[in-house]
Amino acid sequence: MRMSFLKLLTCVTILIAESTSAARSKKPNIIFIVADDLGWNDVGWNNPSMQTPHMNYLAEKGVVFNQSYVLPVCTPSRAAMLTGYYPFKIGLQHGVIKDKEPMGLPLDFTLLPQELKKLGYDTHMIGKWHLGFCKWEYTPTFRGFDSFYGFYNGAADYYTHVQGAAHKVAGLDFRNNTKVVMDQRGIYSTDSYVNRAKEMIKYHNRSRPFFLYLPFQSVHSPLQVPKKFEALYAHIQDHDRRVYSGMVTAMDDAIGRIHQILKEYKMLRNTLIVFTTDNGGAPHHGGSNWPLRGAKTTLWEGGTRAVTFAYGSMLKKTGYVSDQLIHAVDWFPTFITAAGGKPNLKMDGVNQWRMLRFGQPSRRKEFVYNIDDVKFSAGIRFGNYKLILGSPGKYSTWYPQPQVSKHKHSNKVQLVGQGKHLYRKFSSEEYLQSSNPIKSLWKWFCCKTWSCAACEVTQPKKTQKQMKYMKKKLRKKMQNLKFPKGTETVNRNLYSLSGQTEHKVLNRLKKIVYRNEDKNENGVYLFNLKDDPLEQKDLSKRLPHIVQKLRTKLETYMNESLVPSHHVNNEPYSNPELYWGNVWSPGWCH
Repeated sequence: MRMSFLKLLTCVTILIAESTSAARSKKPNIIFIVADDLGWNDVGWNNPSMQTPHMNYLAEKGVVFNQSYVLPVCTPSRAAMLTGYYPFKIGLQHGVIKDKEPMGLPLDFTLLPQELKKLGYDTHMIGKWHLGFCKWEYTPTFRGFDSFYGFYNGAADYYTHVQGAAHKVAGLDFRNNTKVVMDQRGIYSTDSYVNRAKEMIKYHNRSRPFFLYLPFQSVHSPLQVPKKFEALYAHIQDHDRRVYSGMVTAMDDAIGRIHQILKEYKMLRNTLIVFTTDNGGAPHHGGSNWPLRGAKTTLWEGGTRAVTFAYGSMLKKTGYVSDQLIHAVDWFPTFITAAGGKPNLKMDGVNQWRMLRFGQPSRRKEFVYNIDDVKFSAGIRFGNYKLILGSPGKYSTWYPQPQVSKHKHSNKVQLVGQGKHLYRKFSSEEYLQSSNPIKSLWKWFCCKTWSCAACEVTQPKKTQKQMKYMKKKLRKKMQNLKFPKGTETVNRNLYSLSGQTEHKVLNRLKKIVYRNEDKNENGVYLFNLKDDPLEQKDLSKRLPHIVQKLRTKLETYMNESLVPSHHVNNEPYSNPELYWGNVWSPGWCH
């Protein structure tokens, strides 16, 4: 009798273990891919001239989110995604964490991977951190990730993996968990990351679900890409746009390789893939948000509206474009719910899992674009209305992508989900024919030094001596230049042109052309984004009652939950050349 009871107990134990294992296996693997500085017009489903076949496939077979929002720059967006809270409640609302700043994402916030580990997930991170590293406690493997393969700062050379080479202080920035990676020099970072992802997937313990956070370095500057990808866009004359486009396709190729290995190891069916970006594109670095207004760093739609899709067999409604609202803070509670957990109802993020899975209406009616207590700017959306207080940012116009041939052409752009097309003729001739003295100077230098589409005569290539003379003349012209109203504070030191290539000289001029800060007299903007998604008609004077309603909401957020920005002075002991063996390393703050 005793033996029978023991056998029965053993069988029950085995059944419970097997059912627990089966339950665990039903939890989806989650791959969260975040591009860096990817513009609205930089993916194939918004712009057919972009070669992104793998992302196009996943977007077409999944769900495209047409009303997905992030913050204007890197650090705030990443903080929002990993905490579920607005950055202005964390103290990370202003700009980014710089390499020598002794600060990081506050340790009293529980991050997404920490919660997923409680639900039985293995957690991995590959790519860009940018949430602080001055002490080990701020770094990924101390914040819930079982493994980390990537870099701490906001940018680095794609081949040498050195950050700061263009400035006074430089150091290697590449880690495998806490160890310095020395064997990837000369290997394009996108390839390094996808190889690590393939290795992680290949050797993963199938009895447990995994979470892979994959924030690519691409397509942030510096603009670097293997020649085979740049060659795909040989028809694009503009150097930055050509290289940048190649970088997008290189990232797409990496995503395609990850998709393939998931199929190869029969893990695709139980994997949820979500793709988004941390902010809009930077036109002065090759990106394009056309036809949306603005760019990275701004509160305009071009800076905050993110290309986003979700793909996976667990999604029951697919193959469509959703116009439902979703914000960066929502990914935390949504992933927790997908993993079988219960999200914290006190966080700013709302659970959008039923929207993702079944196509149900969004649970979000409003969100805060940002509240920046340093720049004194803020933005909020409620329903279809968007209110901006203060300056939206220094890139405040619409930036058509550079032309692709020597002839005028028409840019035909479909606003996904809006049911209409926009047409605009654009060419460098049109762009450069302007009374703006900066544009005129750009055209003068371009036409005097080499062939430019806006020039009547093709110039032979200049010798080094001739270029030196032309740059000297350019400096004199810059010194005598009368800037248009609103750009008087431009730092003329930008034009220290010694040793710069022609396209870099143009980029410096181009930056000033793009920095077109829109300032109305009251610093108040109101738009109806349903009727005016391109933010062309300011309604603030016509609808003062709506302005007051949204202003009151913003003021409530400010008064009840705003945490002052944490940014502090640089710490000299952070210097990798003087103290850390030419490697960016933790250990220099308390």
